[in-house]
Amino acid sequence: MSGINGFKIYAAPLQGYTEALWRCRHYEIFGGVDCYFTPFMRVEKGGVRQKDIRDLSTRLNTGVPVIPQAIFSCVDELRSITDVVRQCGYDRLDLNLGCPFPPQWRKGRGAGMICRLDEMSNVAEFVRSNTDICFSVKMRLGVEQPDEYRALLPVLNGMPLEHIAVHPRVARQQYSGELAMDEFGRLLEKSAWPVIFNGEIRSVEDIDRIRENYPSLAGVMVGRGLLARPSLATEWRIGSLWTQDKLLGSILLLHDGIYAACRSSLCGDSQILSKIKPFWDYPASLIDRRVWKAIHKANSIRYYEAAVAMLR
Repeated sequence: MSGINGFKIYAAPLQGYTEALWRCRHYEIFGGVDCYFTPFMRVEKGGVRQKDIRDLSTRLNTGVPVIPQAIFSCVDELRSITDVVRQCGYDRLDLNLGCPFPPQWRKGRGAGMICRLDEMSNVAEFVRSNTDICFSVKMRLGVEQPDEYRALLPVLNGMPLEHIAVHPRVARQQYSGELAMDEFGRLLEKSAWPVIFNGEIRSVEDIDRIRENYPSLAGVMVGRGLLARPSLATEWRIGSLWTQDKLLGSILLLHDGIYAACRSSLCGDSQILSKIKPFWDYPASLIDRRVWKAIHKANSIRYYEAAVAMLR
């Protein structure tokens, strides 16, 4: 899939939401996405987390366009993740320089890497020496100030990258506050690599607007907007919106596949409900408020299934 005139739509990773089962089912039911990025893989207690390896190596990824993402604080951690990615049969890896959560960037990971120029120079050398892997970057503009990326950009321009995906906020903002679009425009102009826009894409109109404002943009990366309206990418491609009935019916198909997996792999009502209830966090605006409350108040499988049945 190459988008319209080569314009890409990527599915952004969200921890706890976009694991392999969601990616597989979304690809089957909704489609429209050029590639899905995995929630970031990381090193913990001397090795890559087993849950990350399972999410990457599962058969659910077969036939689904998937790019692993790595978060790291040093080249050694990146090397460990790259080795696992290679062993799992992948030849692409996205470098997370954008995670805004304090437990990560305060340890020098995610957005915390933006101001660590010496370590990023080591990362650049690592990227240049691993020619069998195609690297990309997902980043913020900085941690505190939206011009902090400027010192890093020459390092990124010296790395062979497929693209740079940019969320035009700083880590301190997390997911609220104004987007620094002036700095985004500057980065777009100065980048040696194709630039993907990430942030506040919630509608077909949002995609059209960002394309119109930045004609040289290579694509968009959509996270929360795709969870809220899973048909968004396909709707943009076909140039029309799905009906409410078709959309809700497809969301229920997506839910049912994930719910069945939760029922088969988890034990007890509490564990199952804690995993499946967040599914409804983002598409809440598409369902009746009374039903949404009933879903989230359900304290047993019986009550949960009764609440969801109100949508059918």
